[in-house]
Amino acid sequence: RHDARGLVVLHRGELVLEWYGDHGDPSRRHLCYSVTKSLTGTLAAIAVHAGLLDRSARVGDVLPELASSGFGDASVSDVADMTASIGYDEDYDDAERGANVDGTRLGFGDYMAAVGLVPPEVADRPGARSLRRLLVAVGAGPTGHGEVFAYATPVTDALAWLLERTAGRPYAELLRDGLWADVGAEEGVSLLVDPGGTPPAGGGRQAPHRGRARVGHL
Repeated sequence: RHDARGLVVLHRGELVLEWYGDHGDPSRRHLCYSVTKSLTGTLAAIAVHAGLLDRSARVGDVLPELASSGFGDASVSDVADMTASIGYDEDYDDAERGANVDGTRLGFGDYMAAVGLVPPEVADRPGARSLRRLLVAVGAGPTGHGEVFAYATPVTDALAWLLERTAGRPYAELLRDGLWADVGAEEGVSLLVDPGGTPPAGGGRQAPHRGRARVGHL
């Protein structure tokens, strides 16, 4: 009824039920979309616990590349809690619009263009063509940091960049060794990358159903 791809049930860590729909394959890696944010947040919590990531640190001090952006004077905590105030609006109606030509306020069309997921007819419009360039271009928001929760996928990508800088390792390695290796997944996990080679940490993970269930159990 809901066009489900599959269902996996674990009980006390043991696989007790597994079902797949038409053309189902236990090893197929399905795009996890924004569930990827939960894994990035978990990696951040691990890094904080290990003393690698300081929630009170200023983003611009950790990442000088973002010092003049809307993220610059936010704290790592603001980013991790998605209360950083930035000039960005996550409106999914803009998904296929492409980059904002006037550049006044960035939106989901700009994000999709930065990831490289826009229709050919708008692919040549001005705008950032990588996530990191988009983050640098994001301006200040209408409120102070830490005041309002505002769901914004680029904020998770900023968190992943902070993780990479403080851990000194690529995000993909942190995901593989810092989480995926601990869940007992039978299959691997993969990540999309933008035109600059950066994985979208807010929506680019691909994993089989069993692996997702193992993460939930952990």
